[in-house]
Amino acid sequence: MKNRTIGNFTTIDAFVSAKLARFSSSAQDFGALFDFMFSEGSNVMFERSEGIRITKRTYDEVRSCALLRAAALDRELSFAPEGCVVGLLLPNGEEWIEAFWAVLLTGRRPLLMNPLLDRTSLKKALDACSAAAVIAESDPGFGLPTLPPAAFAPGDEEIESPHFGEEVIFMSSGTSESIKLCAYSAKEFAGILGDSAAIIRRCPAIKRFYNGELKLLAFLPFCHIFGFVAVYLWFGFFSR
Repeated sequence: MKNRTIGNFTTIDAFVSAKLARFSSSAQDFGALFDFMFSEGSNVMFERSEGIRITKRTYDEVRSCALLRAAALDRELSFAPEGCVVGLLLPNGEEWIEAFWAVLLTGRRPLLMNPLLDRTSLKKALDACSAAAVIAESDPGFGLPTLPPAAFAPGDEEIESPHFGEEVIFMSSGTSESIKLCAYSAKEFAGILGDSAAIIRRCPAIKRFYNGELKLLAFLPFCHIFGFVAVYLWFGFFSR
């Protein structure tokens, strides 16, 4: 079946190379990364089985929800200045991605937290970052304002003139006594993305399609640097 999700390009290699070239000539900040990751808006981003049917959401739909959530989140975080850290403690899913971008769109920095780690380790990470708040389904008991996704559900207006945060902060997986934190700028992610073209050329299996669409199970946690890059960033950048 002919692939219809890479625009006017005849091969995936050509599509990937062209998109990377355009991104390399951009500002390579999180604003540019956001625009490029959602630029193939009609492509399917999520599929979910609901028994007798499969529901789908496109990149345009998720992008719109992120912008709408960001407006609501900015109001909820009126007490927290731009540049501050907001913990993100959610499982993989659409809400995780929408919340992740919403934090960046408000000018704050997300701290990606592993829900499987013990609360003591997570609190140490929050304290080390002087985090202002936490996004979680329920209050995890960290002594910080806690915002469930429902508190900044998509409203009627998108955020105006977003000023993107400058870093994403990852925490180590807790295999040592002390928690280590690593901050990545969009520029550093750009270097990681640049390697994806070589991976595609060396691993033809990564380009195989099922009924004209690429299927990817998001089983690695987005909160971990490997899951974020190898599952979300590499594939999401190309709207796959």
